[in-house]
Amino acid sequence: MITYLVEIKNPELSDFLSDSFSDINPETIEKIKVFLSNAAVELDSLIDLINLKKGGFYSTDWKEKINIKDSITNLLPQKLSELRSLVGEHYNQFFQKIGNNIRLSRFANDVTIAIGNMFSLPARVTRIIEILREIDKISDVKTRIVIDAIRNPFELIYLRDRYSPLFAIAITTTDADRHARMTISNYTADRFKKLMRKSIQPSTTLYSAMTHLCRRIFKAACRNQTYLFQILVARPRQTLT
Repeated sequence: MITYLVEIKNPELSDFLSDSFSDINPETIEKIKVFLSNAAVELDSLIDLINLKKGGFYSTDWKEKINIKDSITNLLPQKLSELRSLVGEHYNQFFQKIGNNIRLSRFANDVTIAIGNMFSLPARVTRIIEILREIDKISDVKTRIVIDAIRNPFELIYLRDRYSPLFAIAITTTDADRHARMTISNYTADRFKKLMRKSIQPSTTLYSAMTHLCRRIFKAACRNQTYLFQILVARPRQTLT
């Protein structure tokens, strides 16, 4: 999701960070802003490829883009790790907010509901996989790809529809083990309880938006999909009308 963050320009970036980190001192917010601005420059070539239309993408001279693979496999993880250090204990909450915004509007800093953006995140993952595949053809190598933390069932379906050799692995644990791991990550008991409540009961705004998008996309003919959506992500006893 850092590729979405670096697309936010000032002054929107400053406003978004100030709104997201109201309890963080201004000096840290400024460091995050400078970091993202610098990262945007370093990732500029990758972002351009990601945003290419299909015709422009497949007419690209990939021999000139081989170094982009390093941006994906090394620079992106490095920048994500650096951002995590800057954001600290707010990291998970911050990225959950970004993910929700992207599913609604396709932009990390916009909560406006726009039809057609529900699959923006897996679509970007797909484009990055396509970039790696094109570069691998030139290099005559094969890259194994791991996609971490797919929590939205529709996003998993989206990826499965496009990649037959996709294997989904679910990892579960006890609440006690989860709490111990989060304590190591500086989670307080109160924050852990809030996170657990949120995982069981999704936010009304996101739930309503997803329901609305599901209805508009699948319409009345796809009642089974709507019912599946209700089972997988709806709150207990929540019904679709």
